Amino acid sequence: MVEDPEPTQEASEPQPAPKPEYAPTPFDGPYFVPVLLAGMALWFGYDGFLNPERLDPEASLSNYLAFNQWGAALLALASGITGWRAWRREHAGGSEEPPP
Repeated sequence: MVEDPEPTQEASEPQPAPKPEYAPTPFDGPYFVPVLLAGMALWFGYDGFLNPERLDPEASLSNYLAFNQWGAALLALASGITGWRAWRREHAGGSEEPPP
């Protein structure tokens, strides 16, 4: 009759729990922020340049128009920069690891 060997210290150590699988969402996509910024730039651009109320001489909209026009330009620039970075990262072959 063969006796079982005593359990070693390695077998008695608790095993680490397996990591849960990462389920990406549409918000994790590389182009989410650039598209969001582009949409905001379009809205600001419409409100600052194409809105028919801006032609009304009785309405004092000069401050609001300037804000919307500058906002459209800055948001379009931010959208272009973040979109270019996302495209460059995607075509460089490198991908970021999912968050823990």
